[in-house]
Amino acid sequence: RLERYAINLLPKLKLHEDNVLEEEFSLDAELGEHVSSILGTGNGTIWLGKVKKLRLERHAINLLSKLKLHEDNVMEEFWPVTWFGGPVSEKLHAKDSIWLGKVKNMKLEQHAINILPLLKLHEDSEMEELKLDADAEKYICSILRAKDNSIWLGKVRKLKLNNRAINLLPKLRLHEDSEIEEFYLCVWQREHISEILVKKDSSIWLGKVKSLTLKGHAVNLLPKLKLHEDNVMEWLYLDVWGRECVSGIFGAEYSSIWLGKVKSLKLYGYAINLLPKLKLHEDNVMDVCLSVWGREYVSEILVKKDNSIWLGKVKSLTLKGHAVN
Repeated sequence: RLERYAINLLPKLKLHEDNVLEEEFSLDAELGEHVSSILGTGNGTIWLGKVKKLRLERHAINLLSKLKLHEDNVMEEFWPVTWFGGPVSEKLHAKDSIWLGKVKNMKLEQHAINILPLLKLHEDSEMEELKLDADAEKYICSILRAKDNSIWLGKVRKLKLNNRAINLLPKLRLHEDSEIEEFYLCVWQREHISEILVKKDSSIWLGKVKSLTLKGHAVNLLPKLKLHEDNVMEWLYLDVWGRECVSGIFGAEYSSIWLGKVKSLKLYGYAINLLPKLKLHEDNVMDVCLSVWGREYVSEILVKKDNSIWLGKVKSLTLKGHAVN
């Protein structure tokens, strides 16, 4: 681990060509001057070899293009931290691509998200988890101009997007055979997903998804998602506590949102009103849990005719609060 002015020693160090950094390699630059002498060096001039965990904090993220990793590198964790640092340098953006190889876990938050289009992953990359989080538009504005499906990720087992980072979903490109074990979207302010809300229904390809969790205004994106026609979902969880969080779906037709087979369906709050909009496989067998503690949360669905909502075969049915109605 190198901190502050000690980071300037990095170009002076020479590592073996077969070097493997087993422990975390960490750089922490609180101020821009802590890395200023290295920014003028050529890209890919600081040889590290194989690195299992790479953590760049604050201004140290601007050194990413200077580092050179082994072409067969498999990284367990890549986590640049910029919560308390300045923005990503324009010089870093000038770099066409930054080779990371195969990365198993990657977390990009706030300013760090801007480097996502610059990262070059192995064509056979299989990621355990990718987490993106941004609470201000300035952190994602440069990526929003990118073309849809232009950021290659390969196969991703767990994909978690929070707040404004959700708008980047159409920009991501997954492997055609990708099977997502856990897909999670959470946002509590509608204006934070204004860019993605204008996308057409069924325009965002996810393929096969085992677990799908949407919270808050992210539930409005359900019609935008396109699942594999043979999808079998272990768990679908929709959590909404405000009518405005599902206002974009109320106008959808009955049984217009294809889910395929779902083994466990859990709807909380206003999400219960979406039940008539969901379309399940004709041979579906599932456990159902509906929970709501305010009668006003089920006002739309209470006016539906009796026996009008098809559930298919149900192994267990749990109704909590006003869901009993």
